Amino acid sequence: MSQHFSWQAAVTKSDLASSTKLVLLVIGTYMNQHGEGALPSYKRLASYASLNRATVIRHVELAVEQGWLTRGADGVSRGDTWRIAAAACELEAKA
Repeated sequence: MSQHFSWQAAVTKSDLASSTKLVLLVIGTYMNQHGEGALPSYKRLASYASLNRATVIRHVELAVEQGWLTRGADGVSRGDTWRIAAAACELEAKA
């Protein structure tokens, strides 16, 4: 199983709030099989998750704080690029 799919399984088994899980799973639809390269805007995430933008931002920040995602510039676009945090692999092993 790829790192990305292991991460998705861990997200669904976690005790995260349902909105945090939803936002993470939507971000995951943009990732490659290595859990990298997700580049959706907050506006797009809000639309796909049927949440408002402020809620999406809050839950992304929670996910970063709890070690599920890392944020970094991809060097090409102006927005954030999301990837699975290394700590999330450890979280997955505990799930």
